[in-house]
Amino acid sequence: MTRNEEIKKEISRLRRQLKNAPPKKKTLVEKLIEHAAFLHVLISEVEDDIDTNGRIEMFSQSADAEPYERERPSARQYNQYMKTYSTIIKQLTDLLNKEQPKEKADALDRFIESNE
Repeated sequence: MTRNEEIKKEISRLRRQLKNAPPKKKTLVEKLIEHAAFLHVLISEVEDDIDTNGRIEMFSQSADAEPYERERPSARQYNQYMKTYSTIIKQLTDLLNKEQPKEKADALDRFIESNE
């Protein structure tokens, strides 16, 4: 599957999970979904690279210098992508959670009012 196909698949999955997003926030939610899907695919690619090549590599500044262990650039990318992805997912869940308690409170208020 190509990267674009994987992104579209992830967008569809996230849209299904976030179908109850507040109508006033649909544009914002849609952009966050697109960014999250893109990062999700990048994270998967970097995970594959780390599984294959490891997190640490031997590195030397020059041919004469003693090599030393350092974190591979893909491991740093993975950490940054995960941080950004987590922030976006938190924003999306916060948007949903802010609307849902209000709806529950409205239903509770209607129930109380109907029994008075």
